[in-house]
Amino acid sequence: MGSGRAACSQFRHEPKLRRYTLDLRSGLCEERELSSHGGEPGRIDARFEGKKHRYVYCIGSEPHAPGNQFSSILRIDTETAETRSHDFHPELPGEPVFVPRRGSEQEGDGYLLVLVARALVILDATTLEQVCTVPLSHRVPPGFHGNFIPESL
Repeated sequence: MGSGRAACSQFRHEPKLRRYTLDLRSGLCEERELSSHGGEPGRIDARFEGKKHRYVYCIGSEPHAPGNQFSSILRIDTETAETRSHDFHPELPGEPVFVPRRGSEQEGDGYLLVLVARALVILDATTLEQVCTVPLSHRVPPGFHGNFIPESL
């Protein structure tokens, strides 16, 4: 049992966004870390699912946060590795849901809906600045998942 623990201890639990590129001819795999922030689960602008996309939104931690507490919402640019964050410490936000700005077709132009304790917080998806807060009558625990479906669907 001791050797099994030693073998496992070399792996660190670091939930970070990584891109894996597979070369089907050579069978080689390239791994690239896209942000120094820890974060999960990653979401994108749903209009770009299955297509090349640039921005990923997720719950995450600040690099200096004690214990990797996921108290932030992150916007990670997969081309430049720029990471923007909105920290809700000491609260733990829920998974961000992207909502496109009406009439816009540009990736990432919209809002993030985030449940935080007793509120629905709306962030600008580009700057992560808070647009507004909608108070709720009850507390929503961390871990709530959701999707946005436009009325016109």
